[in-house]
Amino acid sequence: MENEKKYKLILEGITKFVNVAQQKENEYKIKIEEKEYTVTIKKTGEDKYLVKVEDSEYQVILDREKGQIIVNGVPYKAKLQRIIGQEQKKKLKLPLIKSTKKSENTVYSPITGRVVEILVKKGDHVEKGQTLIVIESMKIRNEIKSHTNGKIKKIHVKTGDVAKTNEPLVEIEPEK
Repeated sequence: MENEKKYKLILEGITKFVNVAQQKENEYKIKIEEKEYTVTIKKTGEDKYLVKVEDSEYQVILDREKGQIIVNGVPYKAKLQRIIGQEQKKKLKLPLIKSTKKSENTVYSPITGRVVEILVKKGDHVEKGQTLIVIESMKIRNEIKSHTNGKIKKIHVKTGDVAKTNEPLVEIEPEK
């Protein structure tokens, strides 16, 4: 993208690298990892915006004091940093999003978002690094992976649920 600015976005503890190029007055091309979006942003008040991503619209409020954004009434911890100088030249290989481990046998949601796909069922054998669930947050699909080899003991969510940060998603009975 020409005339682009690069940013590091930390959303609910998950780091994404974002390229932004202004196309028209309120229109931007935004590339997050390998996916590109056309985004229109219209200011509706102080720190309030109507954001259109492709065919979806979002009411966005910036809460600078709390370091969060509120999207359609749902708050997200967020931090945006501009990348300048030498860092722009580095090609960073992003790690796949992993779950936050609270219990050795449970996979937790690392971010608040909607469960759009469950790729396993109770009793399935899974391998370390295998995608278990896909959670979408702000149009970004996040693959939630197994941290161990084992058998699916319990699934705590269903497709369409909103999973909150640190909410248990799947219990795995590890291989012995």
